[in-house]
Amino acid sequence: MKSSGQPQRRKPLNPGKGLAPGKPIQRKTPMPRGAGPVASVPAPRKRQAPKDPDAIGAALPQDVRQARVLLSGGLCDWCGRPITGPYSIHHRLPGRMGGRRNKHRLAALALLDGTGTTGCHGLLESSRTLALGAGFLIPDGAAVPAPELYPMFLHQVRWVLVTPEGFADSAPLAA
Repeated sequence: MKSSGQPQRRKPLNPGKGLAPGKPIQRKTPMPRGAGPVASVPAPRKRQAPKDPDAIGAALPQDVRQARVLLSGGLCDWCGRPITGPYSIHHRLPGRMGGRRNKHRLAALALLDGTGTTGCHGLLESSRTLALGAGFLIPDGAAVPAPELYPMFLHQVRWVLVTPEGFADSAPLAA
């Protein structure tokens, strides 16, 4: 045997079992599809708009959105600063807590800067206790279920009731 610096095989290869020139390699059993280092990725699902306009996730009508912005005078209801960037309309009574019937009432909405994850809206969404204490979230089964009768701590300065005409001073809700 030739010495090429590599160790010698103890057992020689079986004759006839090697590769014949020009003959493709064939597996005894087919490889299962989807196995291996790269798994197939399912196509993303397309989000469909809800058919029911009062369903959770349905877009707020533009006239209700504009009325809420005008009611707040373009100021964030939490911090009181003028809204210059992205803003969102926060539902004080979320749909899963019975807010479907109050969805388009101005008293059930709050104008906040940022999105649900940024700005004042992100702050109140991430701190539910703070939102509940300041009236930006009406608790499920509240003693005062009507949003018009549930005060909100406007601009972190004063307690108000939200009315279609504007804000009316109020005392905090007794616990």
